[in-house]
Amino acid sequence: MTSLFAAFLLLACKSTPIHDDYAAARAEALVSPGAAPTNWKPDAVLWLAGETVDEFVALALKDQEALSAETEVKAGPTSGKVRPEIKLDRLKLRSTDQCSSCLAADATLSGDLHYAIGPAKGSVPVTVKAVLDLRFVAEALGNGAFNTRLEPQGVRSLELDFGKRGLPNGVDRRVENALQERLAANLDIIELGVLGEGAPLRAVRLEPSPHGLGIAMLTASPTLAALPWAAPKIRTGWEADLHSQAALGLARKASFEAGPMDGEIVVEPRDLMMEGRNFELTLRMWRLAGNGWWRDVTVKGQFEVNTTGLSLNPSSVVQTAASEGAAGSDPLAWIGEDMILSAVQDALSTTMPRSRQISSEGWVTHLAVSNVSGVQDRLTLRGTVDVVHTSPSTPAPTSAKMKPFKGKPLERKSKR
Repeated sequence: MTSLFAAFLLLACKSTPIHDDYAAARAEALVSPGAAPTNWKPDAVLWLAGETVDEFVALALKDQEALSAETEVKAGPTSGKVRPEIKLDRLKLRSTDQCSSCLAADATLSGDLHYAIGPAKGSVPVTVKAVLDLRFVAEALGNGAFNTRLEPQGVRSLELDFGKRGLPNGVDRRVENALQERLAANLDIIELGVLGEGAPLRAVRLEPSPHGLGIAMLTASPTLAALPWAAPKIRTGWEADLHSQAALGLARKASFEAGPMDGEIVVEPRDLMMEGRNFELTLRMWRLAGNGWWRDVTVKGQFEVNTTGLSLNPSSVVQTAASEGAAGSDPLAWIGEDMILSAVQDALSTTMPRSRQISSEGWVTHLAVSNVSGVQDRLTLRGTVDVVHTSPSTPAPTSAKMKPFKGKPLERKSKR
C-alpha cells in the first residue's frame, strides 16, 4: 500500500499544472460576442405555423367588443343606432411591403346588423371585410431577453356587404366609417411571449414565411454559427431550430460561469453530434485541486421530451483522452456519472425552449414541447400551442396537455 501511495504522489508531483490551460479555455468561453452586426445571420429560429398565428390574431379580434357594440350614426337630419351581431369566419395573416416588421390580417366576419334609424327599425344580413395592419415588436428587457408581440397599427380598410338589401336613407358608408373608427380604437396587443430567458439573445427580427411567422434570433454564444434559412411546412404549433455550435457555446459559457462542482470539477461541453434523437457529446472534465488534471469523455444517449422541455437520457460514458496528472485516477472516482450529466443538462437546457404558458387578458396560451430531433448541425424541437379561455374572476386553468412530469430530474451538486 505504501509503495502504491508513494508512486501516486510521485506521479502527481511530476504532472504539469493545467491551470493555465484551464484559464485559457475559460477566457475563450466567457468572451463577450459584442453587439449584433448590422447584417447578422441567425443561429436560432422560432417558427409559428400559419394557423397558430391566425388563431392569436383571431382571439384578439374576438375578445374585444368593438364590432358588437352599439354605434350611433347620423345622416343629415336623421340619426339612429346600429348594432352588429357577427362572428369571425376567416382570418389570414400575411406579410406586407410597408416595412420589414409589418404584417396585415385579412378578416371576414358575418351575421346580422340591427338598426334603428329614424322611424325605420329592423335587421339585415351583413358581411364585414376588414384589413388590419400589425407590426412585430421585439422589446429588449435586458440580460438578453426580448418581449415579442404584435401591435395593431390601425384598420386599413373595412367594407360592409348587405347583399341585395341595404340600410335606410343610404347610411351604409357612414356605418362603415363609424365601425372602422371603433375597431381601430379597441384592437388589443397580441402577446407572443418572452424569448431569451434561458438562452440570452443579442438580436431578434421578423422574417417573412409563406407558412406562418418566422422569428430569427442571434444568441449571445461566443461561437459564430449561421443556420441555413429554410421555412418548415408546419400547419399547426411551432418549431424551433438551434445551431449545435451556438448551443455548445452557450452551454460552455454557463458551465464556466457556474464554477467548480464537488471535487473541484468543472465540466466543459466541447462537441455535439446528433442524428435523430441520438446524441454524442464530448466533455472535458477539469479538476482544479493541486496541479489538477483534465479528462475527455464521450457521452452517448438520446434526447427525451417531457413537460418541462428537453432532457438527456445517457446510455454510456467513455473516457477518450486524459492529461498527464490524470493517468493514475479513475475519472468516475472523482465525479459520478449523474454529476456529469447534471452539469451538461443544466448547461444545454439554457439554450432550449421550455414548456410554459403566456397569459393575456381573456385567455392563457400553453406552449408544450412534443418532439426533438437532430440533423448534422441543427437541433430541432417541435411543439403544440393550446389556447384556454379564461374570465377575469377565475384563475387560468391548466391545459390537459401540461401534465406534471413524474420522472426524477437530475440535480446539480454544485457549491457556490
